[in-house]
Amino acid sequence: MTIIRTDKYNYIVKTRIGYEFSIIKRDFSNYWYVSNEDMKIGRCCEDLSEAFDYIEYITLI
Repeated sequence: MTIIRTDKYNYIVKTRIGYEFSIIKRDFSNYWYVSNEDMKIGRCCEDLSEAFDYIEYITLI
């Protein structure tokens, strides 16, 4: 997994098998939002480690 931090609240994660995910924390929000447009999925996570765990889980299925 390759993690690219574009700014304080925005990450791009590229997995070994070629999927690309965005992790974004919106202003005034306590949640991180994980999304992948190709897979048409999105999920709110309470913290950044949960967001990375979700990406690992969804790419193993």
